[in-house]
Amino acid sequence: MGTSQVYFADARSRNSDESLLSKLDTLFDSLGLQEVVSGKKVGIKTHVGAPLCTRYIRPVFVRRVADKVRESGGEPFVTDTTTLDIRRTRGTAMGYLEVASSHGFTNETMNAPFIIADGLYGNDYVTVEIDGKILREIHVAKALAEADVILSVSHFKGHALSGIGGACKNIGIGGCSKLGKNAAHFRGLPQVETRRCDGCRLCLEHCPVQAISLHDGKASIDTSKCFACRACIDVCPEKAIGNHRVPKDEFNLRAADLVHGLVKEVGKENLFCFNFILEVDWLCDCEHNQQGWSDIPIVPDIGITASRDPVAIDKASTDLVNKAPGIPGSKAEEAGALDPGIDKFRVINGISPCVLLKSLEESGIGSMKYTFVKV
Repeated sequence: MGTSQVYFADARSRNSDESLLSKLDTLFDSLGLQEVVSGKKVGIKTHVGAPLCTRYIRPVFVRRVADKVRESGGEPFVTDTTTLDIRRTRGTAMGYLEVASSHGFTNETMNAPFIIADGLYGNDYVTVEIDGKILREIHVAKALAEADVILSVSHFKGHALSGIGGACKNIGIGGCSKLGKNAAHFRGLPQVETRRCDGCRLCLEHCPVQAISLHDGKASIDTSKCFACRACIDVCPEKAIGNHRVPKDEFNLRAADLVHGLVKEVGKENLFCFNFILEVDWLCDCEHNQQGWSDIPIVPDIGITASRDPVAIDKASTDLVNKAPGIPGSKAEEAGALDPGIDKFRVINGISPCVLLKSLEESGIGSMKYTFVKV
């Protein structure tokens, strides 16, 4: 792969012309998006944060991107996908829209429709065949697959499994249906351990697609109907249903395959990325098996990066965080990662972001080599 351009605007503002919103306009124009989005349906893929998360991307930034798309003659819609577990708050479109509204993401505040890309339950998708590191087919959320152009607008932060949550995670894990998320996190669909099943029928009652039936008093899952919503796992009192979680290294290879599938479906030329390196938490903005929460940032606010290359932008954003001094009293100090130059996300989360990025580079999705252009 060659060298990709990554544009950067720092977080410092001395007057109105240097506000982050003004700098975001400049980044938008630097990517040549005025010409690209004209007459196109543009999916602005973002993440509104879990219910108790307080450091998600600010709606005003997403609104500004939507406004720029409209000014350029495009038709924007803001979008994300449901979570893997259907019984969580954001596990259905209805639940997700309630959280989005509470965090300031509505049709009115965005000046664009807010759409859940994988449908009411998270099983609305387009199947894309790939020759991936592990996976052979990807289930891309249908609304994203149908967009002419995708703008990834990410709050750059850490992640417990991939080290970072940036553009690649936003369009990979965040761009697929529940089946896709399951394929990244687990080996296979949920299965019943018949020895533990007592035939209570709770799983049958809670399965939204009637994929479970009883045979000889034991639950049995029809995998041709199952879309990995995990309701059966959640409600089983005997813990008789489950599937095997993959280790971190393998998760990253699988997550890279998800990015591969989305890029194949929409085309490299139709993907553009923005990373907001502000309020950088050491964890993602999602639930983490709870209701979500935010810690103090691990580094001072840095700025915004923009690129046509999701790999390059995540590498550049990681490098910027690593070069910055850690904030005393944060997780960075607790982990011994305060000094500039330390691989902060690897030290804190136990996995290098380069595992994911290198896999994507090897797949031809992008380049870890970049030219830094400050605007």
